[in-house]
Amino acid sequence: MHQAAPREQPPPHGTGASDPFKLFIQELEDYAIYTLDPAGRVTSWNKGAERIKGYSASEVMGEHVARFYLPEDVARGKPEEDLRRALADGRFEDQTLRLRKGDVIFHAHVVVTPIRGPGGEHLGFGKVTRDITSRQRAEQERVALATREQSVRAREEFLTLAAHELRTPVAALQLQADLVLRQLASESCASPRIEESVTRMRQSADRLRRLVDAVLRMPELDVGELELHCERVELGGVLDSVLEDHGEEIARSGCTVRLEGDRRASVSCDRAFVELLLGNLLSNALKYGPGKPVTVVLSRAGSRVRVTIRDEGIGIAPEHQARIFHRFERACSARNYGGIGLGLWTARRIAEAHGGGVRVTSVPGEGALFEVDLPAGDAARE
Repeated sequence: MHQAAPREQPPPHGTGASDPFKLFIQELEDYAIYTLDPAGRVTSWNKGAERIKGYSASEVMGEHVARFYLPEDVARGKPEEDLRRALADGRFEDQTLRLRKGDVIFHAHVVVTPIRGPGGEHLGFGKVTRDITSRQRAEQERVALATREQSVRAREEFLTLAAHELRTPVAALQLQADLVLRQLASESCASPRIEESVTRMRQSADRLRRLVDAVLRMPELDVGELELHCERVELGGVLDSVLEDHGEEIARSGCTVRLEGDRRASVSCDRAFVELLLGNLLSNALKYGPGKPVTVVLSRAGSRVRVTIRDEGIGIAPEHQARIFHRFERACSARNYGGIGLGLWTARRIAEAHGGGVRVTSVPGEGALFEVDLPAGDAARE
């Protein structure tokens, strides 16, 4: 009768070269896991340590842990202090800067734990280090974005409050200009020069009122939220109004504005908002190209109508061409050119609300070309 062979007993946990737990620690690449002797010298090194720290095991075995600290931290005794705190408290945790091979700095999350024998004797330390550089960068970007959004909200609130406060004096200015014009019309000896000046004052007041109304409607300038009152209009007539409203600004700039192309090209749009859109782009051209010609061209392209406004001013660097359409963004200093960075953002929002868009092409020093495309047709947008 044969006796069954005795079952082979596994080695005690933590011993033997084939111990699964040891193999797991050794092969783990997401964490640098290594041990130190009581004096802080490296005694083991896993693949994660090789990846995160950049050193092979042969390069660091027997080296002091201070090798992975910044020089200023070494100078103030931080490596030894971290080990002392771990030994005193049973654990030490830190988020700090560390060095990998080549003196490359990275953000690290570090945990140090004392290792003790069966009798409580101190055998060394275990260290687990994780590279959290990407997480830190993402957090910094999140905080920066939140700060920026808070700043934008504060500026929007200020502008809305200022616009509300401006409404009353602007209305009073319009009323007074109307009264003076009526009085001049009733007097046969009225000076044509005075009448022309008051008329211009009335036009300026009208323009200021429209600007105030646009600022008050800023919260609506998100696609799908802007209430449009669309009608079929010929863009030639719209541009005539824009040029008339900006006549004084054109004269001050020393620019000549040339209108070309298909003046009868029509679009279905909210005329007041499209006047604001084109007025903003014209003002931009006059501001950044004083004394230079500005060319406005109307054209048809299938079911779209395009307006291009070209100036010969300072131009826009490629890295700024996308962000200038964002709220409160500018390509140049406000100290030199004025403005608050809302004109192009407003133009883009209005174009998008109509189902169109605005884009820019520019070479620094050679001017800029802004293109607006809007849907052609007779039907009003729903």
